[in-house]
Amino acid sequence: MTGIEELLSKLDLTNFIDSFLAFFAREKPFIMDGDRSLHLKYIKELSKYQFDPPKQLKNLDDELIKLSKQGILSRESLFEFSKLLSYFIRLKRYKFEGVLSEWMGSIDIPQKAISFCDFFGSEGEFNYDILPNLASAKQGVEAAKKNITRELSKYLHSDKLAPYLVDRQLHYLGKDELLLLRPGFNAVLRGKIVSRSAAGFFYVLPSSVESLKDELERRISHFEELEYSVCKDLSLTLSELLPFLKYLNKQFDRFDHYQARVEFARSNDLEFIENIGGQKIILSDFKHPALELKSAKSFNISLDKKVLIVTGVNAGGKTMLLKSILCACFLAKYVIPMRISAQKSFVPSFQTINLILDDPQSVQNNISTFSGRIRAFSQIINAKPGIIGVDEIELGTDSDEAAALFKVVIEELIARGFYIVVTTHHKKLASMLASNDNVELAAALYDEEKELPKYEFLQGIIGKSYAFETAVKYGIPRHMVEKAKKVYGDDKERLSELIDKGYLLQDRLNLELKDIEKEREKIKFAKLRLEEEKEREAAEWQKKKFALEKSYREAVELAKEAARKSDQAEIHRALNAANERYKEISEQRKEKQKESFTVGDSVLYRGMKGNIESIGKDVFIVVDGRKLRVDKKQFFEEAKKTDKIKKDKKQAPKVSVQKPQSGGVKLDLHGYRVEEALEELDKFISDALLAGFEEILVYHGIGTGRLAAAVREYLKTHKGVAYIKDAPMSMGGYGATLIHL
Repeated sequence: MTGIEELLSKLDLTNFIDSFLAFFAREKPFIMDGDRSLHLKYIKELSKYQFDPPKQLKNLDDELIKLSKQGILSRESLFEFSKLLSYFIRLKRYKFEGVLSEWMGSIDIPQKAISFCDFFGSEGEFNYDILPNLASAKQGVEAAKKNITRELSKYLHSDKLAPYLVDRQLHYLGKDELLLLRPGFNAVLRGKIVSRSAAGFFYVLPSSVESLKDELERRISHFEELEYSVCKDLSLTLSELLPFLKYLNKQFDRFDHYQARVEFARSNDLEFIENIGGQKIILSDFKHPALELKSAKSFNISLDKKVLIVTGVNAGGKTMLLKSILCACFLAKYVIPMRISAQKSFVPSFQTINLILDDPQSVQNNISTFSGRIRAFSQIINAKPGIIGVDEIELGTDSDEAAALFKVVIEELIARGFYIVVTTHHKKLASMLASNDNVELAAALYDEEKELPKYEFLQGIIGKSYAFETAVKYGIPRHMVEKAKKVYGDDKERLSELIDKGYLLQDRLNLELKDIEKEREKIKFAKLRLEEEKEREAAEWQKKKFALEKSYREAVELAKEAARKSDQAEIHRALNAANERYKEISEQRKEKQKESFTVGDSVLYRGMKGNIESIGKDVFIVVDGRKLRVDKKQFFEEAKKTDKIKKDKKQAPKVSVQKPQSGGVKLDLHGYRVEEALEELDKFISDALLAGFEEILVYHGIGTGRLAAAVREYLKTHKGVAYIKDAPMSMGGYGATLIHL
């Protein structure tokens, strides 16, 4: 069992994923490579249309390899290529818009490929209308078969043979049609005994029919020779189209991923979570896929902290909540629809998803429950940050000792960037972590009257264990439970519950007050900064006003002085000086009239509409979901404010840009520190995107590997990068990276 399969099993997602995989036209992993947001964009667009899903198609990797070696494919394999080509021919006829229209428009099907499809019927047979020789040979085979059947029928109605016929029907032995005769038939019929029945009768092939079978075999051989010739010619045609077929085969898998998700969502009324990223987990009306989809009870949860500790009674729904949160994260990560209110839900982008669920105790491997839990944590703690689910975290050891240990472990995981969902029916760990700003508490609610879990969760408190109630439910005599309560102490039980609840509610209130105070400080600071900025601008404006007035007076005096000159040359010199002064004043006025920009403004820059994200050493603008870095001086000289950008739901925006002067296809980072290199790389990618480049090359060298690793890690997270790969040896090999935008 692979890691993914094991996780699916733990999350109770195996059947759900199997039902999803049934929508694929051909078998493949459900994981899609590439940008998740880009895939979702295509899926959303495709879901607007009614289309025919593709028919089942076999994997063509082996056939493509065979074609690359000039091999000859069978009719069945050739037909699979015909199905592949025919489906894209039909797709291109749909009136798609936006990204789908651009995608289908980029697939140019050669005329040879279109003509290739004409050679096949809908069921995979050859189209005999355009293959007359093959059609004639096929007819000859059919005629020979009819002659054999006709000849055998004569014997079935022969008076001479009637006494020897066991019955008046033809018997099949393998592919041969035979007569079933009694002993002594050779007195009236010459023939070949093929076999003998259990009752002692003979399966006989008459001599006259044997000669007809020879004729049939000859005609079949002729037909197969002609069919082989046709397969050879068609295989040659496909060999000439090999680069295109490899490309189309990949495009089919990509479309298959999209259509399967769309059809699966439609069939089960499911939705895709679009809000991926950020720091919060918000699930609205989510239903776990393992439960009956339409009757399952949905739940809501909102988490803006790194850790959720769920407490409460056993069988109170804690594990269901744990699995549900991780299920939503898993399905969102792999763009699989689920039953949820998607527009109201948010999920961070997790690199890894781990679940510590089962009891790992093993006599054979000498592993106890607690040892297995600790080993699982040791494997996760050094992995890439992600989300971890732990069911009954204190299982298998003393709860007080485990609480102290896991408090430290959880705090370390928080520091390393992990999200953690923990269930426990002990209060100790929850109490120890309650004051941590990164920890959220939730209690699983229990219906004491019905003695059933409510599958509802109250955030901010520790849940009651219901140990005594559960004991009664499962048959422990009530008088024994009452005795246990006295040992424990009724007052102690109530007091403990009230203290826990009061402490947690107070802690929650303190946290909320702290957040409010932080917001007040931010507002106060922003107000002071705004007033200082206002005063500085007023002083600057007054200074420029005085300078302009002074320059204006000086220009007027120079003009008057020129008018008083009697010498023509002196007049011209004075006028030239006045004119230079006028130009200075005009330039200062233009500088004054330049537009000012702030973060969030909608702007038009070099033909692109976007929003300003930040202004610093450079200006960052967001255009169609991509963040671009532009030179601050050029931006303030060329940019103009514009109306707020309206999203066109029907058609993707077409962006026309001018190639920046700094754009290039190669960047050399040798000699840079990591921080400087990443800053140069970011600007380089922005310039390349503006220039419309699809492929660029960055040289980082091999060295210690630190710079190369930092560059590649940065590229994996950049929204403008489609994928990366090592440069060919002729272009730098492992010391360079080829970037596809």
